Amino acid sequence: MWGARITCYDLEISESHDLADDGVWSRIKSELEAGEFTSGGQATPCSSFSAARVGFDGGPGPLRGEHAPEIFGLEGLNPEDVAKVRLGTLLAHRGAEMSAILHS
Repeated sequence: MWGARITCYDLEISESHDLADDGVWSRIKSELEAGEFTSGGQATPCSSFSAARVGFDGGPGPLRGEHAPEIFGLEGLNPEDVAKVRLGTLLAHRGAEMSAILHS
């Protein structure tokens, strides 16, 4: 085999894997910056980004627009949907930060 070590973070496994938690993210970011990882990937929750959220087919309506500022959430969202948008945005930013560290 390749001798690679894989580290997975998944809320389905443990609450301690919550990448939205600043303490968890700070630890992971420190490990990334220390060169403990050579690659990474992230599957940001799609519940607020999905193009399938069209609304006209009886399903849930969109939560984001295509461009700023609506990409960060449409006006008039209920508090539950605002929370989905904020979480998705935070995790997307953290994924981008991970990629920037790994490619620096």
